[in-house]
Amino acid sequence: MDKSPPPLSLAAALALPLPEGRRSALAFVDGDIEVRIYTPRGRDPQTPHDRDELYIVARGHGKFRVGERIEPFAPGALLYVAAHEVHRFEDFSDDFATWVVFYGAVKEPPAIGRTGWAMSLAEARALKPPPDRASAEAFVDGDVEVRFAAQATRGMQVPHDRDEFYIVATGGGRYRIDDAEVAIGPGDLLFAAAHAEHGFVERSDDFSEWIVFYGPAK
Repeated sequence: MDKSPPPLSLAAALALPLPEGRRSALAFVDGDIEVRIYTPRGRDPQTPHDRDELYIVARGHGKFRVGERIEPFAPGALLYVAAHEVHRFEDFSDDFATWVVFYGAVKEPPAIGRTGWAMSLAEARALKPPPDRASAEAFVDGDVEVRFAAQATRGMQVPHDRDEFYIVATGGGRYRIDDAEVAIGPGDLLFAAAHAEHGFVERSDDFSEWIVFYGPAK
């Protein structure tokens, strides 16, 4: 991204309009990264997609069926499904909402390799960051790198050389990007273009976040 978009609260995302023929609303697109918000009600009728995707659960709980497996999920969970793998959400709560991240090129069927998995918030918290990082690696695929920070760095960070976005898993605080500062809470989507000045100038003790780096170094 050339410039950091403004943060998008979960409430604002839930108010985004659904385009004709889609069950999820578009929040952000940059190259081959596409971020959407998905809020099925009653049942999840989705069919397999032709791109790899990640889900980060913003709120609610239920079960995630991927292939022949069923995984429970709760807020803050990270879910992965490969292109063309059968998947859907089942027995989910009425308040269920999840971020969807499509990435990479369109793929031909069938699904191959590691076609799906789930990481709970507890499992993410158990990941150990390396000595020189404040976040732990959760998933890497091509130029997409997903990391988890159980306690985000407080204050302004050293700017990074790749574009990134954050999804708040738990807690709240205030996020500063360039010259703007906003209050943040669970499920909010935050952006930081490569080399942008940004940081969490306030955060609660229970604050945690998912971080998605993508694209080449700039």
